[in-house]
Amino acid sequence: TDSYGKVFVHLIDGNDQLVAQHDGQPVSGSYPIAIWQPGTVVMDEHVLQLVQDLTSGPYRLEVGIYDPDSLIRWTAESANGLVVEDGRVVLELPAEVLP
Repeated sequence: TDSYGKVFVHLIDGNDQLVAQHDGQPVSGSYPIAIWQPGTVVMDEHVLQLVQDLTSGPYRLEVGIYDPDSLIRWTAESANGLVVEDGRVVLELPAEVLP
């Protein structure tokens, strides 16, 4: 159910514009967040539909989880263990990933 939170994945261009996004239940709803155990790594896939005329980078992915009822983002933690205040982890993409 949505009360467990939804994952968002945003593709952001070099001008800080959202160019693609996907929101959905983690693991397509087959492994609800409510039963995750601390320290467990969960593999999750989200497909972004890209526009045909996408320009060359730079691009970044912003990923997080939010409450679909209130739209409030959950607290996130970066790979180095720091709490991310705005509830999103930013992943810079190498130039060769996108056109």
